[in-house]
Amino acid sequence: MQRDDPAATTVELPPGTKSSDIDQILVFRAPNALPDNGDSIQVERIDRAMFLDSDYLPQPYFIQNYTTPPVTLTAASPVATVWTSSGQA
Repeated sequence: MQRDDPAATTVELPPGTKSSDIDQILVFRAPNALPDNGDSIQVERIDRAMFLDSDYLPQPYFIQNYTTPPVTLTAASPVATVWTSSGQA
């Protein structure tokens, strides 16, 4: 990621997974260039999270406009929790 714009990703989950099955959402800093340039990544929000149905059509959001306590991902600290089912990251 080499921008300040929002980024998106997908995660394949087992069929039948419901939002109540999601315990937490983590973010990972994974440099796409070697050697690692050492840049940090600031994560401040989750715009939306949804499931797809069996035809891969979007379903209603189970997370929308969630502001997470800001986390900074670095080479020394590349993983952080940004959402938990209890509502506290």
